[in-house]
Amino acid sequence: MAAPLKTDFVSFRLDHKFTDKIQFFGRYMYSRNVAPNDFQVDLRGSTPITPSGTNLRGDGEYGDWIGKYAPTSRTAFRAGWIRARQDFTVVRPRDSAASLALPGTDSADGPSLSLRV
Repeated sequence: MAAPLKTDFVSFRLDHKFTDKIQFFGRYMYSRNVAPNDFQVDLRGSTPITPSGTNLRGDGEYGDWIGKYAPTSRTAFRAGWIRARQDFTVVRPRDSAASLALPGTDSADGPSLSLRV
């Protein structure tokens, strides 16, 4: 089943030499992979579609600060942070039940039960 796929990646790098003894390096990265979820298929209508998707997003930055304060020594400080997120967009059962007009699904919270005594 053909479905849209988006894959993006961006990277930005900065190098700066403040003096002969102090240097800085930094990088920022962002990535995105948005793909359909083939495990949920909507068969209503003339062509089947995948109404849900898997979204993978990641970003991070890291840097390096180098100082040479004496002829025989060098000081370096390195730090970094990386984050990966995954979320799923799905069709909820209550939405499917309402679109199919199943009895007892008229509530926004899902099926309601009534008891007669």
